[in-house]
Amino acid sequence: MFQVVKGNPSDEELAALVTVLASASGGGAAEAGDRNDWGHPVSKLRYAYTSWQLVTLVERTFIRR
Repeated sequence: MFQVVKGNPSDEELAALVTVLASASGGGAAEAGDRNDWGHPVSKLRYAYTSWQLVTLVERTFIRR
């Protein structure tokens, strides 16, 4: 919580201060949670389960390092 302790700011100055503080807080960012890769476009590619292409594609797409 902030409080103006000195001076008499105008409405425009207070609005500018609130805008700067709101943008600095980063309130609109998404929370980092579990990844949900359900329906990922790479999953729609059809390769044989024994194909090396499928193995490397899955490794590049879904495995975190």
